[in-house]
Amino acid sequence: AKTQFLKLWNDHIGFFVTYIKGDLTHSAALKKQANTQLDGYRAGFGAFVESATNKALPADAVAQELVGHIQTLEAAIDAIVAGKANASSLLSMAEMHMPGTAAALAKGIATAKPDVIKS
Repeated sequence: AKTQFLKLWNDHIGFFVTYIKGDLTHSAALKKQANTQLDGYRAGFGAFVESATNKALPADAVAQELVGHIQTLEAAIDAIVAGKANASSLLSMAEMHMPGTAAALAKGIATAKPDVIKS
């Protein structure tokens, strides 16, 4: 599971790098490629979590949970590249999605693995 998680995580970082390259080079094609890759990441991560939680967290729900984070992070990237004054607040907004995601994942894992996760 660790190896699979790290591959998914590292790949998704690379997809954001592709998005940034698209922004910096004004390439709509690269940004579209990154969005397609990030959609694949959401689906793959959702399937990973569904499997790891014995379906306590459905893949589609996990994938949907990541939409807002990806959209707000892309908005922050766009603002940073464009030198907009609101870039910092947009980056903070993207970061604010993660505690909710972490809480949902933790609850699902604790439900699926009560003998391993004790409160």
